Amino acid sequence: MRVLAADAALRARELLTSGAAAVLTEFHDRVRLAAVHDLDIGLPAAVQAWRYGGGAALETLTTAWTPPKQAVARAAWQLPGFEAARNRWTHGDVQLRFGKDGRWYPFVAADGDWRPAGPAESDPAAALAAAQGAD
Repeated sequence: MRVLAADAALRARELLTSGAAAVLTEFHDRVRLAAVHDLDIGLPAAVQAWRYGGGAALETLTTAWTPPKQAVARAAWQLPGFEAARNRWTHGDVQLRFGKDGRWYPFVAADGDWRPAGPAESDPAAALAAAQGAD
């Protein structure tokens, strides 16, 4: 009950300061609660994604999509040697994902899956440095 009361206060403050509160799905809200209040819900990658970048980072973790041709061309030029598949560029144990918000999210391979490795960056080289530093 304390977690819900504390969270209601946080959300009320967000509404007062920004004038709007994010509309979240049940899954997104569950992950947000776990990230903000340090709860174990058995989804460590999702919780870490939220901590690094909120809903945009969580969406980038869970959703593959086809980015605009300009973003693909820029990535091909800046990430030589990476294998591209939709919004994901992979090289070994490092993966960069292009978010719908136009930022680059670093990931590293862990236990047969990908986990977030740092906050999003506007430049793929900076995201790559974060992913390589997390190895």
